[in-house]
Amino acid sequence: KTIITKEYPNVSSVAVWGGETNVPPQYGKVFLSLKPVSGYVITQQTKQMIVSNILQRRNVVSIIPVIVDPDYIYLIVNSLVKYNAPNTNKTSDEIKSTILANIHDFALTNVNQFENIFRYTQLTGLIDASESSITNNLTQISMKKYFTPRLSITDNYSISFENAIKPNTLLSSAFVDTLDPSYVVGQQYFFDDNGLGTIRTYKFAGATKTYTKPNSGTINYTTGAIVLTNFRPLDVVDVSKILNIIVQPVVNDIVPVRNNIIVIDDADVTVSMQVNNSIG
Repeated sequence: KTIITKEYPNVSSVAVWGGETNVPPQYGKVFLSLKPVSGYVITQQTKQMIVSNILQRRNVVSIIPVIVDPDYIYLIVNSLVKYNAPNTNKTSDEIKSTILANIHDFALTNVNQFENIFRYTQLTGLIDASESSITNNLTQISMKKYFTPRLSITDNYSISFENAIKPNTLLSSAFVDTLDPSYVVGQQYFFDDNGLGTIRTYKFAGATKTYTKPNSGTINYTTGAIVLTNFRPLDVVDVSKILNIIVQPVVNDIVPVRNNIIVIDDADVTVSMQVNNSIG
């Protein structure tokens, strides 16, 4: 870690762990993950250069260095902020702008690096301290991950949040599933979970949720591991062809492990203001 930080300045954060603690364990290897100064991952060519020119010159012969990409856990922040209007000369929008700016700064300084734990009370305390008229906030945290499925190819996909998940909270973005015998052009499909560890595929017929594949995978609520089985989408509705999975954590303090990095994007932050004229 020290060598890479010194000799390759284009990384902003480095994580290193022994192969014996990897999942699954791989003895005789040491794993490294590098967060670039700009962007999210380094190129394969750069990985090979770091291994060949920097690591192997100082490496113990029997230990194999392996560089893997960071695994980003995106947090969705929804905050209802209550304030006493008579106690301030600022408008609701002005207070909201201050809160959003503070959350942005919080994300840059408190997460966004390997090993940085998201502390829920730090964020909610920061929101309360954004303006003296704020009485309290009700803030919900969700976790989100992205992946790009192979279209028209049946495959299994493993996704892990590495944190315990509340049952019955899984959501997904929309995709097209022509394996449904009743498929019609334009129909969109989604994932959810049944609260008992099974992921299901469903669609809407009007306002009615109809399950088309009641066993689409598994979810381990304790470990945060999700497996989608025999998934064969024709298309993903998002123009980038990226599918996202959203869940709610059991504990609002989110702990990264190994190559996890917690990220709070501005686009995933929603702040709603509510006037609270009561005392206290």
